[in-house]
Amino acid sequence: MLILTVSSMVLNLPFKLVAALPAIRAERYNMNNDEIINNVAISIYGKDEVDEMLARGMDIPVHTASGWKMRGAYKVKEGEKPIQTKLWKMRSGTSASNPSDPDAQKPRFYLSKAFLYCREQVELCEV
Repeated sequence: MLILTVSSMVLNLPFKLVAALPAIRAERYNMNNDEIINNVAISIYGKDEVDEMLARGMDIPVHTASGWKMRGAYKVKEGEKPIQTKLWKMRSGTSASNPSDPDAQKPRFYLSKAFLYCREQVELCEV
């Protein structure tokens, strides 16, 4: 059993960690959500295993709770601690200063706190 501290949260993860999550945080401003999640998956499963999953066309098994629900009748196991990170989220509305400005109509994004769960932390719901 490996204990990992992520964003002042302690996780008990039963698998090997290859990369450090602080390095992921430093690079996230140049990354999209898929790249951020892929780097979290690499830190959990290792680069070779993630590359193999992607080469086979498999889905990387790290998602938010709603991401798991979209992939089937999955729910987070009771008592599981999430992996905390930040993902890009689109702001709603337009710029209040000048709504007629073309730049005000462009979508604006910000980094928002997100909680990810790996496949070992979810289970199929009984329907």
